[in-house]
Amino acid sequence: MKIRFGWLADGAAWAPRGVGAERSWDMVAGPRELVGVLLTRLGLLHPDTPYAVRVAHMQRLMGEVHHPWYERSRERDSWNTARAMLRLRDEALEAGWRPLESGEFDGASHPRLSALVSLERVINVGVAGVPGANLPPGFADDLASVHAELEAIVDSGEAWPLGIDVIECAEEPASLPGRWPAIFALLERCGVKIEVREAHQRVPVELSLVRVPQELSAGEIAAHILEEECGGAAPVTVLAGRDTLPLDISLARRGLPPVAYNPEAAPRLAAQVVPLFLEASSSPVNVRALVEFLSVEVPCEKAREAAGEGQASAPVLPRKVTRALLRALGTEAGIDTRDPESAFSKALVQIGEDTENGAQNLAIVQELCAFTAETPSEVMEARDLERRLAFLDARVEAMPRAAGPAKSVIRQHLSALRDLLDLSGAERLQERELRELVAASAPSPRSVLARPSVTPWNTAVNEAHVEGGTVLWWGAAGVPSRRSATWGKSEIEILETGGARILEAEDLEALEMETKLRALGSATRIVAVAADVVDGEHASLNPVLAPLAGAWLDANPDMKARDPEESDPTRHRAVSTDARAWAAAQIESGRRRRPEELRFMPPSSLAREVAPGMHLMPHKLSYTQLDTLHRDALAWVLRYPFGIKPGNAASVPSGNRAIGTLVHAVIETLVKEGRVPPSYEIPESTIDEIFTRLVPRYASDLDLPGNEAQRAFVLRRAKASIHLLFRTLSTAGIGVLDIEHRLEGVPLEFTVEGSDASQRITVPVSGSIDLAGIDEHGAPVLLDFKWTNSTSRYAGYVAENASLQLATYAWAYGTQRAEVREPRTGYFMLRQGEFVTNDRGLGGRGASSEGGALALFERLRATIEDELSAIAAGHVTSALGDLALASGLSNYETAHKKAAAELADARAEAGRVFVDHNAGYSDYRLLTGLTGDYS
Repeated sequence: MKIRFGWLADGAAWAPRGVGAERSWDMVAGPRELVGVLLTRLGLLHPDTPYAVRVAHMQRLMGEVHHPWYERSRERDSWNTARAMLRLRDEALEAGWRPLESGEFDGASHPRLSALVSLERVINVGVAGVPGANLPPGFADDLASVHAELEAIVDSGEAWPLGIDVIECAEEPASLPGRWPAIFALLERCGVKIEVREAHQRVPVELSLVRVPQELSAGEIAAHILEEECGGAAPVTVLAGRDTLPLDISLARRGLPPVAYNPEAAPRLAAQVVPLFLEASSSPVNVRALVEFLSVEVPCEKAREAAGEGQASAPVLPRKVTRALLRALGTEAGIDTRDPESAFSKALVQIGEDTENGAQNLAIVQELCAFTAETPSEVMEARDLERRLAFLDARVEAMPRAAGPAKSVIRQHLSALRDLLDLSGAERLQERELRELVAASAPSPRSVLARPSVTPWNTAVNEAHVEGGTVLWWGAAGVPSRRSATWGKSEIEILETGGARILEAEDLEALEMETKLRALGSATRIVAVAADVVDGEHASLNPVLAPLAGAWLDANPDMKARDPEESDPTRHRAVSTDARAWAAAQIESGRRRRPEELRFMPPSSLAREVAPGMHLMPHKLSYTQLDTLHRDALAWVLRYPFGIKPGNAASVPSGNRAIGTLVHAVIETLVKEGRVPPSYEIPESTIDEIFTRLVPRYASDLDLPGNEAQRAFVLRRAKASIHLLFRTLSTAGIGVLDIEHRLEGVPLEFTVEGSDASQRITVPVSGSIDLAGIDEHGAPVLLDFKWTNSTSRYAGYVAENASLQLATYAWAYGTQRAEVREPRTGYFMLRQGEFVTNDRGLGGRGASSEGGALALFERLRATIEDELSAIAAGHVTSALGDLALASGLSNYETAHKKAAAELADARAEAGRVFVDHNAGYSDYRLLTGLTGDYS
């Protein structure tokens, strides 16, 4: 057998493709593949062991062998410490170090090597089942065992038939690092002929670099080049330097197979279930992780789906459970099973009332809640982790049969995780350590986009794998940074004393660079396509390009003379061209037709046509609906009549919304539990106690590690604001009648002008007023609580008499209670402890006109009538969307402000109203075409 060996040849094709291609060798091998052959021929072959299993064994060994250099790190993060030590041990062993033969050295001056020697004294390499084995072999162990076996054969003088006649090396064996010079010398003594391939420092006949702004455009250019080159007689190689998805998209448009190279595929959906569940079942509860876990649905088999045996996807927990819990968590961002009025408790009642599986489903949720209710700790006991894994195991078993493939992946993940835990012997796990174990035990990701196909080209994933012909170099930018040195100079001296041969990082890079340049020089033509921006970041060129371009220019002095002042060869005009110039040259040469000019412009209006009629009329309304409908009827139609909603994770209260709900609930609890004394001076201890009780229900994120400072800030501001609120109410002579005053079914009448005739409809309005009170003269007082970073937005509403929320509440409260007098209204800013109102009794300026709130509501009613009439006639408008298209999304932009003011004035003159908003916050901006790629 004849083997072609190259330092970077692992994974290379064994034979070239193309017309008349021949080979004189039996296989191509790199270091790992040659070691695999020798293991077989020497009778040393063994089953492979996953790297994570080897780390777990090292973790256990480090628990038995205590060394001061790594002890503190092991206590904090034993998994990553074990992984680092295993990497150091393998690297030293691969370099040829024999730690037990390295002689005496100062362990205090070289603690890393001292720690490695201590571990090596107890290590017994062997696969599972070998008596006394405590560390499965890796590549470094295989290399050492091949080295030792060849030495033994040579020393014994016996003939051992390796079955290898010739090894043709691309590099001089003496220039290779580690054990390789010695191994090649031993192979030669065993009768294997070692030849060094004659080095021809050639350069490609043609070399060009096409620079493109971004990857999708690069994919289009590369696909055009590939399609053109595959029509010729010369063999074509695609050198895939990175993920080829952008290229594959363009190839698919041309009916060509994909290159399908995806080295860093994301974990499959089923492989994400275990980490999601462990995050969701942690204590204190992480609501966002819980929502993600409840939302995840794994795919079902299509064959079973077609047979009517199930749906297209299935959640891990029963669907009735996930739906009820997701609705509850979309209302309140926390879990509180003690309060029967909490959204989560109501969801439990709803789950339990199911006559089919209510009791069983309720038990599932209660067990899940028990995990989140455990005492928070920085570590997790192994037995607590096993209880969680057993829960998930049972839930996976109960999933429908149609989800069989996904269930298999999850079971495989659970089994691998349990094996790692048993091997490591850890009884307590830090949070980071647990995450590393879960990631290490995950099934190997295989992208559905990386399935092999029959292609008219070769595919190479390393520059050293190129074998002549035409090369399309995809991903010539975005290469990882250079390697760093592992060992210090004094450590290298000790390692070399123990038999190691270590090349400096620069020498190893030079060796690899020479190998790559030699392979690329064999190509007839190279076209490199490089995107300036990769994954959203500016990308640097592959470091091989500069010396390759420099050598090509030196070999072609007439081309170099075209741009003599350019010092960077990759920017020389004879080598580099941009996408626009490349396309112009293609058109000029007749190889590409000039495409029709296509201008993709944003729409001039977001208005849509629908079938005329009353089918889209509202059945009930709230202030939120009225606010949306008056400025963006299209968003209202999508959200309410059509039922298109954001995902569950997006609907969970967070940030200011969750905190505002929490502080509001504290005030409500103070009033409804009678904890507000007649003096309105509330003890701080009372606020402390209620705040602590309600955080898990309304803003559980504040209990998560790392949020202590924010929690303290919110409590401090809440105390100050609550004291100021009640003190001001007392001073103004205002009594509190109700907190969270319910508005149920307040009738609101509209006259809708349809396409045929007008029609009178009555729609119930529902909602709640944060605080309803009464002053000493019997006039109602209505306040709305807000927690925002700034008061300016609401101050502007009040100053301009544009507070639609207060106007709606004033109308609804008066209609509900047949109140003749107009209520006194205002906002109370919970974060700032400040009233925003025109009411002088509450600190306002008293600038509003009499009847301002009710008059504003009548203008709002008229605006809603216009919008509903347009919808009934089949025309759905978007005043805010059209304004944003013409003048910008943000209501802080000058053009947007000016256009919004003009629209508001025009509507005011017609007895209507428009209150501006930031269009960039719309959930439908991509769906409606307000933003996005218009091509």
